Amino acid sequence: MAPLWSSPDRVNIGNLGATGVTASLIGVAAKWPEEHALWKSEPHALRVPGGDTLQDVFDKSFACLEEVALKHDGQTVALFAHRVVNKLLVLGVLGLGLDRFPLIRQDNCSLDHFERTDKGYV
Repeated sequence: MAPLWSSPDRVNIGNLGATGVTASLIGVAAKWPEEHALWKSEPHALRVPGGDTLQDVFDKSFACLEEVALKHDGQTVALFAHRVVNKLLVLGVLGLGLDRFPLIRQDNCSLDHFERTDKGYV
């Protein structure tokens, strides 16, 4: 069995539904209309109350990806994360800006395959 490791630098995008609001988008939109509208139009400009910005999450997540890739050079590893982190990693690997976040699709149980080479990721 392979060793299990968890990043000590936890990422918190925040959860607008975690403070007693129905987890539906209707509940979130009703309690935080400005934040909900910004998430729908410019998610990279939003700081979720009590959480991080997408840039914060990207910085932590991509640093973690780089750390794992360097520590396990030439090995196959599996990273597990949630949709937002996965989308941000795809953007980083492709060299795209966070403004492209809405254009990356990640369904539940998505699988992304990254390979780190001397020239970057493929």
